[in-house]
Amino acid sequence: MIDVSVYMITKNEERFLKGALECLRAFPEVVVVDCGSTDRTEEIARSFPNVRFFHHDWEGFARQKQWALEQCSHTWVVNVDADEYVQPELVEAIRKTVEEDRVDGLYFVISDVFMGHPCRRWKVSGRLHCFRKSCGRYDLSNDVHEGILFSGDRTAKTRAAVLHYGIPDVATAVAKQNQYSTLKAQEKFRKGKRTNALKILFIWPFALLAQYVGKGNWRDGWAGYVRSMMAANYAFMKEAKLLALQRGCGDIAEKRADVRE
Repeated sequence: MIDVSVYMITKNEERFLKGALECLRAFPEVVVVDCGSTDRTEEIARSFPNVRFFHHDWEGFARQKQWALEQCSHTWVVNVDADEYVQPELVEAIRKTVEEDRVDGLYFVISDVFMGHPCRRWKVSGRLHCFRKSCGRYDLSNDVHEGILFSGDRTAKTRAAVLHYGIPDVATAVAKQNQYSTLKAQEKFRKGKRTNALKILFIWPFALLAQYVGKGNWRDGWAGYVRSMMAANYAFMKEAKLLALQRGCGDIAEKRADVRE
């Protein structure tokens, strides 16, 4: 066992949850915070002896994860989603980091499995998912792509990964992008950010180049090309929906999407 708590938030996650929890047997505590599943999520979670299951009404991604973090009892914590499978090499990297006790946080790779293809592990995640509990809390001002406000002194990086199965096909990815782009546009508008003609005109081609060339998605064949095109579309949708908010048109200002990561 590793002296680490793992935490995740859930809602109707029966499709991948069992596999995700199987990957976490080396950890003595897995905190699962659910906001009202109607499938077998609770049953699956409670079948694992190292899981502590809680119900907590939905408050938004950042606040929900902060509440889950506060339930963890160990010095170190790791956040994963219910559709993310921690690979054995990452378990060992976390174990080594905690035992050596030289840093306060560890960055690792999140590798999407898309169209049946595990995308290459080309980059360590820009968001911190493993850290000393006393050194991190969530930025509650962000509704989407929530991140840790980190107060530790040093961090390390590992090329070990989790495999993310949450967007396995184009239809699922498009649906999630539509929901997330709405939330992101609302968040930007609330913070006083505005779009303009240059962004609307050029965000799509720049995002495509950044994904396909800059981030190396070309190495993943057709799956990488499709992911890059969709990332460009997501970038454009955020700006288009922000423009709609600026002009006061449509129902985006009132819409509150109930989404899961």
